[in-house]
Amino acid sequence: MSSNFWENAEISLNDQNLADGLTLIGWTTEDTEHIAAVPWASVAARVVPMFVQTIAAHPVFDRLVITHGSYQELNQLATRYLKSLSRPPTTRLAIQIAQRIGTLHVQMGLSSLAFLAAYWSLFHDVIQSVSTLSPDPVRWQLAESAAKRMAWDLLVMSSTQSGYYAVHDPLTHLPNRWATEQQVQVLMRQCPSVMVLFADLNGFKMVNDTYGHDAGDHVLQEVARRWRAVLRSSDCLGRWGGDEFLLALPGGTTAPTASHIIDKLLQALTVPIQITGHPPVTVSAAFGVASFPADGLSVGAVIQRADQQLYEAKRTRQRWVAYPAKTMTGAAQWAFRIHKALGTSDIVVHYQPIIDLNSGQVREWEALVRYRDSAGHLHYPGEFLPALQNHHVLQMLDGTVLEQVFRDLTMWTIQGYQATVSVNVTSTDLLHPEFLQRLQDLHARYPQVLPQNIGFEVLESAVLVYPEQIASILGTLREQGYHIALDDFGTGYSSLSHLQKIPIDVLKIDRSFVQDWHSTSGRGLIQAIVGMSQPFGFRTIAEGVETLAQHQTLRSLGCQWAQGWLYSAARDAHHVIHWQWLGDGVMSSSNDYVDDKNPQENR
Repeated sequence: MSSNFWENAEISLNDQNLADGLTLIGWTTEDTEHIAAVPWASVAARVVPMFVQTIAAHPVFDRLVITHGSYQELNQLATRYLKSLSRPPTTRLAIQIAQRIGTLHVQMGLSSLAFLAAYWSLFHDVIQSVSTLSPDPVRWQLAESAAKRMAWDLLVMSSTQSGYYAVHDPLTHLPNRWATEQQVQVLMRQCPSVMVLFADLNGFKMVNDTYGHDAGDHVLQEVARRWRAVLRSSDCLGRWGGDEFLLALPGGTTAPTASHIIDKLLQALTVPIQITGHPPVTVSAAFGVASFPADGLSVGAVIQRADQQLYEAKRTRQRWVAYPAKTMTGAAQWAFRIHKALGTSDIVVHYQPIIDLNSGQVREWEALVRYRDSAGHLHYPGEFLPALQNHHVLQMLDGTVLEQVFRDLTMWTIQGYQATVSVNVTSTDLLHPEFLQRLQDLHARYPQVLPQNIGFEVLESAVLVYPEQIASILGTLREQGYHIALDDFGTGYSSLSHLQKIPIDVLKIDRSFVQDWHSTSGRGLIQAIVGMSQPFGFRTIAEGVETLAQHQTLRSLGCQWAQGWLYSAARDAHHVIHWQWLGDGVMSSSNDYVDDKNPQENR
């Protein structure tokens, strides 16, 4: 709701229809004189407070006012509208105001019937007030002319709403399929080049199936709102149908590239969408790109090409087309590199052993991701993960790592080696509506891998983002047989209260505490974390162990397991089954594989 809303209306007048309509309601020059004589300011002063009170008493209308503005704005708009009724109905501004009011109520989600009822309430009070406040000789003539004037506005508003629904999707209020095609056609006539993007949401069906169609409708509305917010006013965004959208962007020397636009659209989806009564959900999208005139000279040909590209993107599990990386720097460069590497051997998963401090046996392995560049150099997570925070590529990378872990566990099982692997996950991963289904799909494709073979490590800080939702998902995973570790414990808001609520099996002591083992405070913190874990039955794993003295101190303090450079760097999957810890800092292996030491290696 905006107090200057009537300055933004589009208008399409048909003089013949206008004249015919006024004739049918019996509008005369005397009516024009009568409405000019009505004391509209006095009428507004009396009627508007009653109207506002009536609206506030109705839950639906009250919610709409609060959602879209305030009662102060409603008071101002209603007052301005009543004062504007002194103008003859044939003036351009009078038509604009009526059209904009009709459109505004559609955009607010007010149905035609509810809108008519609200307008009738205002209509009734206005006519009564006009007849009361006008002088006796002309009281009824003024009231009748005022009734005609308001009736005329109501006809214009209703007609505008009907026209709006003819060209807009009623759910998202974007142009519908027909109107989108028309807008693309206009752009193709006016611009030397037009880029067309066909978009399809990933994860939307799961939202509908899990939380219902009301939740799905809300997701579509939010996606439409976010995408409209990041596009230019000259860009066309329409709902094609279902969870498909079509975008058309006029070209020129300053036109953005497809990669730039798709990056912005995907970035807009990285923040989880809040749904009342349900956990937040995250959706992504796949895109097909075509352009006029390169891919066709007609609307149908260009859209068909974009549709084909979308199908190919989904078939190959890509999100967008490849684009040159030479001009990109920093975070954008890393996002491009990692995205391009997904599904190739350039994404490498290594495994660091987690050792039982008492027996020296390997209890499990932690999966750690690396990126291999074109020169064959391995890049560690500390180099690229910070650039991917809050970026959709991070979630895609996590999915790639998880699938690689399933493949490696299968390979080891076939070779007779049974192992357990812990995988890092983010809150975005866990809150994704398809996360549990993806796990089921992976187990179906790799049946040798059981839930007991997989653990999930989640940062303590990530758990606190949506504690109830995360706790519920972790509880489900734990019930299915996966074990859960709380990573970097002690670096966030550690407390017994949230330890009690989060279903976990393991506390991982952050490496910063292990490195400070020799100080009184450092030893005290380690001992406190170990002591805190015991009543809950949690195992404790110390990270970043680099010396035998740290190893011995941790064991004496009651820590159960540990990992770090003392025992081993992260190993290639093919060398895992040959490795064992001898207890003196030397590794025994059937090969002489050595990984370069790098303090950034752990995620």
